[in-house]
Amino acid sequence: MDSVKKLEILIQDRLKSLPHLPVNAQKWIADNIWWMAILGAFGSAIATLAVVNGVFGYMSFVSNASSYAGFYAVSSYLTGWIWNALIGLLFLAASTVILSKAVTPLKEHRRLGWDLMFMLTLLGAARAFLDAVFTFSFFGFLFGVLFAVLGLAIGAYLLLEIRSYFVKSNKIVHAKK
Repeated sequence: MDSVKKLEILIQDRLKSLPHLPVNAQKWIADNIWWMAILGAFGSAIATLAVVNGVFGYMSFVSNASSYAGFYAVSSYLTGWIWNALIGLLFLAASTVILSKAVTPLKEHRRLGWDLMFMLTLLGAARAFLDAVFTFSFFGFLFGVLFAVLGLAIGAYLLLEIRSYFVKSNKIVHAKK
C-alpha cells in the first residue's frame, strides 16, 4: 500500500503544474461521483455479461467450424482473442466489485472511496497495457498505448482535482448543499 501512496504523490506532483478546474466544478464532481460510480458498476456488470455471452458464442461457433468452411471459420487470432476476452472479463468483474464498494464511501466523502477510485485507475492502466500487448500488432499496440495514456491522464487529472474533498480524514464529511 505504501507503493500506491508513493505513486499517488508522484502523479499528483506531475499534474500540479496543470491548470485546475474551477472550485464549483471540483465540488460538483466530488458531490456527484457516487452516482457516477453506480452507473459505472451497472455498466461494468452488463459488459461482463456481454463478454461471457461473446466468449461462449464464439466457442460454440468454433466447435461447429468443421461443418462450415473449416479454414475460414476459425481465426488465426483465436488464442489472442480468447486471452484478451478472458483478461477483459477478469478486469470487468474486478471493476464492478470496486465501483460497487466505492459508492457509499464516495457519497460520504470518505478517503476510502477516493482510494478505491484511484485503485480502479491503476487497474485500468494495467488492463490497457495488457490489452495493447495482446493485440499482437505493432500499430494496435501503439494506438492502444497512446489512447490508454490519454484516457488515464484525463481520469487521473479529474480524480486528483477532487482529492482534497476526500483526504481530510476518514470521518464522514457531508457535503454542503
